[in-house]
Amino acid sequence: MAKLRAELALKKEEKRKVQEEVSATMKRTVQNFKSSKDMEDIKIDFAQEAFLEGFQVCMGRVAENFFNIDLDLFLEEPDDRAGPSSIVAEVAPKSVDAVSELAQGSESIENVPSSPVGKPPEV
Repeated sequence: MAKLRAELALKKEEKRKVQEEVSATMKRTVQNFKSSKDMEDIKIDFAQEAFLEGFQVCMGRVAENFFNIDLDLFLEEPDDRAGPSSIVAEVAPKSVDAVSELAQGSESIENVPSSPVGKPPEV
């Protein structure tokens, strides 16, 4: 009986050593894979996919909330050459007459100064 117990203890000890070796080998393998080019490629692919998915979600939300905005600018492939911008800015009216033409029927704008400085107060 004592001999069986000694053999059982020996087998348990051998099993424990083998499990430790397997565990150490697994850790080394994982560490080697984490530092490999394959893992770097997986990380880059995942980051690109996550970015593109987030971009699509964002574009969808912008399109829902701002349906009058042309979003084709984000879908075009970038050109290697820099060229003139196709963005057109609206220029604000420069005179009170132009403002009054735009107002058409709204509140009177007689008190709007024609220059940023305004008239000096009368004494």
